[in-house]
Amino acid sequence: MSPFCVRICSLSTQLKHIYVCVFFVCFYNHCRPKAVCSNGQSMKLEVGLSPEKDLVVWPQEETTLCPGRQVVPDEFDIDKEFYGDVSMSAEYAKEIFDYLREREEKFVLKDYMNCQPDLNKDMRGILVDWMVELQENFELNHETLYLAVKLTDHYLACSVIMRESLQLIGSTAMLIASKFEERTPPCIDDFLYICDDAYNREEIIAMEINILQALQFDINIPVPYRFLRRYAKCVSASMKTLTLARYVCELSLLELQQVPERGSRLAAACLLLALITKGLGGWVSGCTIIESNFISHMHRIKQL
Repeated sequence: MSPFCVRICSLSTQLKHIYVCVFFVCFYNHCRPKAVCSNGQSMKLEVGLSPEKDLVVWPQEETTLCPGRQVVPDEFDIDKEFYGDVSMSAEYAKEIFDYLREREEKFVLKDYMNCQPDLNKDMRGILVDWMVELQENFELNHETLYLAVKLTDHYLACSVIMRESLQLIGSTAMLIASKFEERTPPCIDDFLYICDDAYNREEIIAMEINILQALQFDINIPVPYRFLRRYAKCVSASMKTLTLARYVCELSLLELQQVPERGSRLAAACLLLALITKGLGGWVSGCTIIESNFISHMHRIKQL
């Protein structure tokens, strides 16, 4: 019998839902940030305002490397130290993340569990918990785990499956994500071994084809982890704060109700929760300036 079949979810109900409850607290207790304009005057930013009024928009200016890009004041430009480094593409960092936010809309999912008569949300949670162990055993990147969970959810949203195939889908999704994200991804034999030979090579290859066809081979799905690193850099978060935010973000992978949420919003909420938990207040001005739709995200998430 496969180890997955006898595995139980070890997370308590309190831990699984702690971030859902605390989202409500975040918007009533955190300090309201102030943005500083280039002329030295302060500018109030209040979370209670509409998203349009909350945004701090800086003028568009022509630059040599990126015409028409939004120019951020030097004191808030977190990318300037990497300008000229072709390996970092710092001149295009903001545009890259704006593009990722646009792509998020293409991969929005709804609650699909009602269309799966043989599955329930607890089974999905057990699968994701097992996929976390795979990531640790193979020493894979965090992006690989998040992408694998996204691939699994997208396939489950468009295909009715039996519970016996759930582990096959999860391991195959991890294989695809590893090929996409890792320099030296695990091979099929590694996944056959970790599944205790519950499936054969042909089944994994066939499932790989099914998943890729279901997503029309477009698997570059924006994941929360990428946004979280960017946002943490915006607020100069310490490693302890970032680790706490990562922990909350990883907990969200287990929750079916977080599947429809955009990765950028989820990452922003997780970082805000980490800042509040450590008594660091809310957003700072630099974060709001660099990622101008932060407050817009918070305005929507507070309704959860």
